[in-house]
Amino acid sequence: MTMIYMPAQPDHVTDLSKIADATLFPGDMLPELIAPFLEGAQDQLWITALRDGVPVGLSFTRAEELADAVWNMKALAVSPALHRSGVGQGLVRATEDAVREMGGRLLVVDTSSDVAQIPAVAFYQSVGYRIEGVVRDFWAEGEDRISLAKRL
Repeated sequence: MTMIYMPAQPDHVTDLSKIADATLFPGDMLPELIAPFLEGAQDQLWITALRDGVPVGLSFTRAEELADAVWNMKALAVSPALHRSGVGQGLVRATEDAVREMGGRLLVVDTSSDVAQIPAVAFYQSVGYRIEGVVRDFWAEGEDRISLAKRL
């Protein structure tokens, strides 16, 4: 199994849409979300994980508009069949490396206090992110936003 992490390409969109649909959000939203990056936007970064040439994961990160060299990882998704295989860790490392190369100094991740997101919080902590803040009732009544960050 050969894994490659690279900037997303137009021919990845169909497979990435399927991954998004299975894990994050309706896949038909992905083409519109990724279009600015594919057209050269410098304030976003989409990384694709390829296993034997087939997209199996993605990360989506954007620059924070009013902050100095801070980026926010908005989405991280791996094909369900490959959860806990190291693909997510590879995507995070590839994202960190690319953000660092673009002059980023801090990478932020926001998630939820929802029970379903407890593994996500543990995952980010396992790859070096620290909980830096909690906003109570942010996503919904009783569902807090948990912000984690890592210095690059």
